[in-house]
Parts: sequence; structure tokens; C-alpha cells
Amino acid sequence: MNEAGLAPGCVLEGVYVVPGIPEEMKAMFEAIADEFAGDRRSRFLYTTEPEANIVSALAEAMERFDVVVGCYPDREADHNRLKVTATDDEALEDAAAWLLSAVDASETPVSRDWD
Repeated sequence: MNEAGLAPGCVLEGVYVVPGIPEEMKAMFEAIADEFAGDRRSRFLYTTEPEANIVSALAEAMERFDVVVGCYPDREADHNRLKVTATDDEALEDAAAWLLSAVDASETPVSRDWD
């Protein structure tokens, strides 16, 4: 509910949508800020594998290690950047190690000729 104005906001499957009007966004975020509490850590990995080829491995890593994995294709850098996020250091390191092998990832940026 937006008590500061009329712009709507919602939550759908863990995705929070808040108004773009600054005053309304701030007011709505104050009401949900506790949802974002806690320590999170992230690591970045890089792969030249096309995203479609690694979707199942990313899903398996999330299920197996209780982490969140985002894949961010970067055509200019000629790689996909994987962001692995967790609240537990051991889970983060285990997931990263597993992904390094499972999707032929690297801890340093790599490139591929996409053409």
C-alpha cells in the first residue's frame, strides 16, 4: 500500500516493484526494508558459454548450494558474467567452485568471438 501517494507497488515471486516517484518510493521502501536485511556476499564468474547452454547448471547450483545465480550476457565484453550470491560464505565458495567446473567458467573475464 502506498500511503505517500497514488502510484502502485507490488511483490511478485520475490520481486519488489516500487513507484518511480522519489517520495513515494522512499515511503514504500521504508515499509519493506526489513525484507532486505541480512548479510549477503557475492562473487563474479565469467563464461563464454551461451546462456541457453548453462540454464540447467545455474538452476542446479541454486538448488544444491542455496545460492542465487544471475547470468548477465555482455556482448561488448564477449562473455556472460555470473553473479553468485549467498548469505553463507561456505555455500558461496562451494557454489562458485562447482560452477567453475560445471559451466567452464573463469574467475577472470574471458572473451569469445560471438560471430
